[in-house]
Amino acid sequence: MHMFRTLINVLLLFLPISIFAQIAADTAVSINQPYADTNLCASNTLSISYSVSNTYSSGNIFTIQLSDASGSFASAANIGSLTATTASNISCTIPANTPTGAGYRIRVIASNPADTSANNGVNILISNLSALSISSTSPVCYSDSLVLDAVDTSTGVSFSWSGPNSFATTVQNITIPLVTFSDSGVYHLTATLNACSRTDSINVIVKQLPAMPTVGSNSPICLHDSLHLIANDTTTGVSYGWTGPNFYMSSMQNPGISNTPLSDSGWYYVTVTGGNGCHAGDSVFVTVKPLPALPTANSNSPVCSGDSLLLSANDTTSGVFYSWDGPNGFSAVSQNPSIANVSLAAAGFYNATVFLNGCSVSVSLQVSVNPSPDLPTIGSNSPLCVGNTLNLSSTSTTNGVTFYWEGPAGFTDSTQNPSINNVQMSDSGVYKIYTRLGSCYSDTNGTIVTVNPIVSPSVSISTNPPVISFGTPIQFIANVINGGPFPSVQWRRNGIDIPGYTVNPCYITLATGDVISVIVYSDAPCPVPDTAVSNGVTVGVGSLQLAAGSWEIYPNPGNGNFSLSLSEGKGTTMDGTATIEILNTLGQVVYNDHVKIDKGVLKKEIVLDVPNGIYIVRLSDAIGNSFLKQLIISR
Repeated sequence: MHMFRTLINVLLLFLPISIFAQIAADTAVSINQPYADTNLCASNTLSISYSVSNTYSSGNIFTIQLSDASGSFASAANIGSLTATTASNISCTIPANTPTGAGYRIRVIASNPADTSANNGVNILISNLSALSISSTSPVCYSDSLVLDAVDTSTGVSFSWSGPNSFATTVQNITIPLVTFSDSGVYHLTATLNACSRTDSINVIVKQLPAMPTVGSNSPICLHDSLHLIANDTTTGVSYGWTGPNFYMSSMQNPGISNTPLSDSGWYYVTVTGGNGCHAGDSVFVTVKPLPALPTANSNSPVCSGDSLLLSANDTTSGVFYSWDGPNGFSAVSQNPSIANVSLAAAGFYNATVFLNGCSVSVSLQVSVNPSPDLPTIGSNSPLCVGNTLNLSSTSTTNGVTFYWEGPAGFTDSTQNPSINNVQMSDSGVYKIYTRLGSCYSDTNGTIVTVNPIVSPSVSISTNPPVISFGTPIQFIANVINGGPFPSVQWRRNGIDIPGYTVNPCYITLATGDVISVIVYSDAPCPVPDTAVSNGVTVGVGSLQLAAGSWEIYPNPGNGNFSLSLSEGKGTTMDGTATIEILNTLGQVVYNDHVKIDKGVLKKEIVLDVPNGIYIVRLSDAIGNSFLKQLIISR
């Protein structure tokens, strides 16, 4: 200022007196004091007041200049100007590119006359906030993390966030984990540097997740089986993505893996993605089980029909169990099953399956069943007599068979119908026949051959009781030897057949001097001769304790209703209890009763319901006396 005024004085020496007269006194400009705007921001607009000592010349321009951050005006920036001649206020704008600094000053200069004021006298803090922006991960999916970043290149800036759900923080870059729908909305950011601040905002969207999928599989599976993965989601329009062991990936909803190795065991993860890009997922564990070793299978094939088929299987894996299936509906759950009496339908392929933890492997075995001959028939001309010829015979419904015979005394033969001449007792026994067709044999059939000895019959006679009286029937007994099981007889009186007397024993009414004999007809297999005649028995009259007229049967003959009476004083010695028996001609008892004899007197009415014929009435007492009478029933 001093130099400026010196320059004015020099000019005055040379100016015309008229000009000098126009400037009445020194004119000066200055910043109004005290100066208070000491904390400013780049791009701020402010009003600066100035004063002048005198009125400036017309057309004068007042300009406000801003120093650099160190207070130097060597490169001052003009921040505002006003055309005026008197004191006023100048609207100024801090340049947007003004660096942040704390040593800025301002001054005012005039143009007419030229003048420069002193600076404002105090340091001015100017802060320059760079452009503020917000980056975020919005839109985000429910339960994801929301990231909000405040982008500002200025140093020393402080930040303040506010947002939905009472959110507030002073951290520049924030992360909100596990966002919910309440975290949606507008987030506001304020960046502050000294007295300067900038604001920005961003709208955050939290998107709906698809529903949690349900997952499944056909696990556990066996080695080389196909794995089927299943996923379902109630949200429409989703896409699916699978990952799993062995770098497995698939974008199908329900993918499959064929011929699975053991290494495909493990966790499989499915992710469903909605149309808004949000994901939900679940997982399923898959087990691929090992297979048992391949078994070996054997049999006793080929077999013949009717034989037993034997199947066997072995496996080197421990802990396995076995199952078989085959032709004709065959199945078994044993390791070594058998089929008894196999038919031709049992031929074919049999499968042996071994199981381990639900996994199985199988091997096939072919079985052949050859037809066995049908059971042959067998016959003979048995029974035979010693010395006869035995003729054996057999037939078979199976063509082309060979016959095989076996029998007693080491007999064998391979003809169909063999014979044995002059058979003996040792040839008796069981003869067997079987046939062969190829390697198969029929069942064995058999027959019993009987060779009987040659015998000669004989017969003798005995009587009961041994003592008889005239006109009294007596039981004759034929004692037969070698007569066979059921020999027939014919009784004779005095060498003449007695008609109808062909039973043994037989009751015959006799007369004194009768000669009784019997002829027997043998039914033995080999009788020589086939008849025999007994000795003759001559009948005599013996003494009796009971006279012939001491007891009576009346009427006789009769129709079956009759009286039996025993009278006192007729020579009887019977007393006590008597037994009445009536016998037919075969000796069978057809009537039996017990009656009391009182002092030698007995009377009994008898009703006999028997066929017409000859019967014997036997009366016996308690001390062994027994008497007989013949009774004839004729109606």
